Amino acid sequence: MALAALVGAYETSSDGGLRALVPLAGRPLADFQVRSLVAVGAAPIVLLGDDPPEDLVRLTDQLRSEGLPVVLATNASEAAARFESGHALLLVADGIAPDLADLHRLAEASAPMILTVPDDEAHEEYERIDLESRWSGLARLTGEDVGATAAMLGDWDLPSTLLRRAVQAGAQQRPVGENEPVLVDGAADATRFSDGLLAASRKARVDWVARWVTTTIEEWLTVKLSGMRARPALVAMLTPALLAAATAAFVMGQGVLAVLFMLLSIPFDLVGRRIASLRLNPILPGKAGEVATWPLFLASLAALSLFVAGREEGYWPFAVGVGLVAIAHFGKVIRSLRGVVTGDVFAFRRRPACLLLVPFALGGWWTAGLLTLGGYALLSALWLAHGRES
Repeated sequence: MALAALVGAYETSSDGGLRALVPLAGRPLADFQVRSLVAVGAAPIVLLGDDPPEDLVRLTDQLRSEGLPVVLATNASEAAARFESGHALLLVADGIAPDLADLHRLAEASAPMILTVPDDEAHEEYERIDLESRWSGLARLTGEDVGATAAMLGDWDLPSTLLRRAVQAGAQQRPVGENEPVLVDGAADATRFSDGLLAASRKARVDWVARWVTTTIEEWLTVKLSGMRARPALVAMLTPALLAAATAAFVMGQGVLAVLFMLLSIPFDLVGRRIASLRLNPILPGKAGEVATWPLFLASLAALSLFVAGREEGYWPFAVGVGLVAIAHFGKVIRSLRGVVTGDVFAFRRRPACLLLVPFALGGWWTAGLLTLGGYALLSALWLAHGRES
């Protein structure tokens, strides 16, 4: 059965603007709602607004320009016209930030279902159903429900009226899952939910630089860039692009500039993946940027050895560089075969290597920097080869 969705987008928040436009992790709530519904296969998705402001119209146009099946309706009749009789309907109340697991549960249901929260002090802002339950703001209905309700509605509230009719018709009532939806009525609610989204977007940081050194800048970039129109894949592509620039700079004899490019490349692949996760569209491992990053990093190490060889007027630094590249890749192969081993966070990887080059570049100690990286890569490979699995 085709799955559509109706989302309320007309209530005013406690801060004075629309609830639908309250920012979550840098993007409006309506943006998060639409992307969540797309993730469970809903199309079309109708935002029901009453005299919608320009910001909501612009957001709808932007989402549609990205290929998302969202439209804006200004009244119940217009909303009902968007649904076909064979549609199953996911209903999301105004201001509700849904949990994806609950949406999947409703999408897979075979009959109308209402998800509930307890009728207690913690949920007093949610709409009461009976003496024991309140509406979580999520339900599965049918397209016919919308048409029949809109025909008799007048000026009544469509989502609330749909809920009442579903209750009277005997729709199943089930409690929400472990991570219940959040009613976002202002900045405080948004901050609480945003913190949870940002925490969920943090992947396991596999090296010591990502885990302890660049966490603050990574978090700041994620929040700032997630609020912009920058595409996550393009953000992630900055890492291989900067590594390519570093390789070219080494070849042209601009060592300090090359190391600056390598330093700048450190966070963007992580940031891009986190923004994609926040937008519920993860970057797959096979994407071009993901595939190109490691070869371009090895190319920058080879170019570094050529740069040092030119300064030393001998070929031995290039031989060291070839060995460094080979050992670094050998270590990566070991990690892929053995998985995580004790001390793996300190293993030779791209981010630690890029950061360690900085003091050597500032001091002009290029030969020492190359040898340090070579020694680090060798010790790391030996440790990984003989380390025990954790």
